[in-house]
Amino acid sequence: MNWARSISEVVEVPDLGDTPAAVNRKTGVVYINARLKGQLTKDQWFFILLHEQGHLVLQTTDEKAVDAWAFDEYVKRGYKLSESVYALTKVLNFSTPEHFERAENQLKRAQQYDNKISKFSGMSDNKAVHVAQIALAGSILAVLFMPKITGKGGFGMGVVYWVLGGLIFGTLGTLIFKDFNQTS
Repeated sequence: MNWARSISEVVEVPDLGDTPAAVNRKTGVVYINARLKGQLTKDQWFFILLHEQGHLVLQTTDEKAVDAWAFDEYVKRGYKLSESVYALTKVLNFSTPEHFERAENQLKRAQQYDNKISKFSGMSDNKAVHVAQIALAGSILAVLFMPKITGKGGFGMGVVYWVLGGLIFGTLGTLIFKDFNQTS
């Protein structure tokens, strides 16, 4: 028997009970629960669709394996880790021990990924958070003051100032905290 390896069609149905989506592994058709459509963000729906795609790619009904596959794909595409956790915890009704385990596993995956990023950057979690806060402050300052300094404003320039402020102040914050690491 030939099994589908990717989503062939997405069909909205009036009600699938408590589940947001289901996939037919033979045909690749994904069924979306219209009743739950407004309860999730676009990013969360994307995670749900990746989850259903995981059933096809892995050819399994193992929800935990599919959650892990969907998380990896979600991260590769640059989506927020928190959205993957919210997506899963919003749709589980926690009526079985497996639901608790799946939610806990998803949270652990997000924490492990965060820890890898912190180790890669050479900073502890707290220092990485401080750098992000400095970058955000720099972006805000740039948007507020650069139009007055340069005489150029508007939405497009605001975006440019936001990015430049974040890059400059984020780099400074990284240098400050890396120096702090070396001297302490």
